[in-house]
Amino acid sequence: MPALDVDLSDEAQLHVGDVGTEIVVTVVDQAGAAVNISGATELTIYLTRPNRTVLTKTAVLDTNGVNGKMKYVTQSGDLSVAGTWKVQGYVAGASGWSGSTREASVEVYKSRRSS
Repeated sequence: MPALDVDLSDEAQLHVGDVGTEIVVTVVDQAGAAVNISGATELTIYLTRPNRTVLTKTAVLDTNGVNGKMKYVTQSGDLSVAGTWKVQGYVAGASGWSGSTREASVEVYKSRRSS
């Protein structure tokens, strides 16, 4: 299995206090092609806050997994602080392979409500 990378969905801007926002991670190989994760037995997304504390979230396939996409939908309390967060995916059991993606940075902005 080739090395994996991560690509975050640019469709939504993240704000402190957001609930119901999808964080989508696309698992790709070194050539940038999506990796089929449909057979995965474990999907995890790690969200690292600016203070380096880590939230461990169970992810689900975004569709059927053939496109390499997994997602987590934010809950109350997840996005608690503004700043630069790190996102990393973990996949186990996809075609007999397990491993982590690279980390990607994502900005969480202050919201008027949280100011």
